Amino acid sequence: TWTFAAHGPLIGKWKVFAHFENGHGGTFRGDHEPARPFAWWKDGQFIRYQTDVAIPRGTAPGHYDLWTGVWKGSARRPASATTVEVNDNRAKVGGLEVVR
Repeated sequence: TWTFAAHGPLIGKWKVFAHFENGHGGTFRGDHEPARPFAWWKDGQFIRYQTDVAIPRGTAPGHYDLWTGVWKGSARRPASATTVEVNDNRAKVGGLEVVR
């Protein structure tokens, strides 16, 4: 489940990236377009929707951190936060455990 606090529209074909990383080179992605286009967002709105992420066959078991942000082409929107780790314009917002 994704929840965003909108601060106004974001014009262009921006998408949400969701990178799951285990810290040992293992990764998989859940990149997607938000359920409501960024261009429709209004300041003060909360946008909430759900996505499914397929874990690729053969993914190594263990903990994977979820890093997320907004991207278009090769550009990422600047990211900042006071409550979660931010690195390379992406925020670590959660994680999951892959088991066999």
